[in-house]
Amino acid sequence: MVLQRFLICAHQSQITDSEKGEIFCGNCGEILQDKTIDANSETQIFNLNDFFQTSRTGSPITLSQHDGGLNTVINSKNIDSTGRKLSIKTAHEFNRLRTWDNRSKNRSLEQTFAKAFTMLDAAKEKLGLPNAISEQAAYIFRKAVNAKISRGRVTGELIAAAIYAACRQTNTPRTLHEVSRALNIHKKRIATSYRILLKTLDIKTEPQKPSDYLPKICSILELSEKTKRYAYEILQYLEKCELMEGSKPTVVCAAALYLSCVKNGEERSQGEISETAGISSVALRNVRHFLGRKLNGSD
Repeated sequence: MVLQRFLICAHQSQITDSEKGEIFCGNCGEILQDKTIDANSETQIFNLNDFFQTSRTGSPITLSQHDGGLNTVINSKNIDSTGRKLSIKTAHEFNRLRTWDNRSKNRSLEQTFAKAFTMLDAAKEKLGLPNAISEQAAYIFRKAVNAKISRGRVTGELIAAAIYAACRQTNTPRTLHEVSRALNIHKKRIATSYRILLKTLDIKTEPQKPSDYLPKICSILELSEKTKRYAYEILQYLEKCELMEGSKPTVVCAAALYLSCVKNGEERSQGEISETAGISSVALRNVRHFLGRKLNGSD
């Protein structure tokens, strides 16, 4: 009976012995794994200084920094790790290393990357972009530089176009107007650089849907879930019937949201919704009249 119970044990109750490095079953006692590696830190970290003092590795490699996150820092003081003064020969060698390190950092390509990725970091904070989007934008910008697209063009316009292209590739709802406002660059210049990136680098992007902007606008306006759900139903109906093909997604989303607010009795003006969506009130009004006629006809 005991042997039968041992054979049919599913090992659902597993216990870890960190001192012996073993994992065994709590029901039958069978050792499931031995010589396990403890992945926890051997020291307790309470602040940032403790982390830098006890960590044995640096920051991860990233494309969104001009040096890839592997920067070199040579102390200007000619002393070793124990505080002793270096010999004359060793000090001369380190002076040569400092000179070559400064020359490598002052190259035009490094300066271009440093300027572009500083603007990328600022845009990331203003637009609320995740790290994956900034890494994708940095990758697109590096490809553009390697393809010599940056020659004769403003660095800010090219990195702004790379940010917008990364948002389009990952279906992140960020408009050209938002990117333009975050970097203080005219959106027509960003659009020109964006078209050049698409053509030269063969970047594939999917058309944006009006429903992609719905959660963001509803969150800013603090609308109820009922209003958001009815607006989503309107957008799904328009997409199914292909009534608004070729229209600006933000305008269609704002118009559907305004009709949903009227339907559910939430007081939101056209100016408030259009300002949140980054469009004009005239465009919202025209699309609203069109949607009203189509929806009344469908009813």
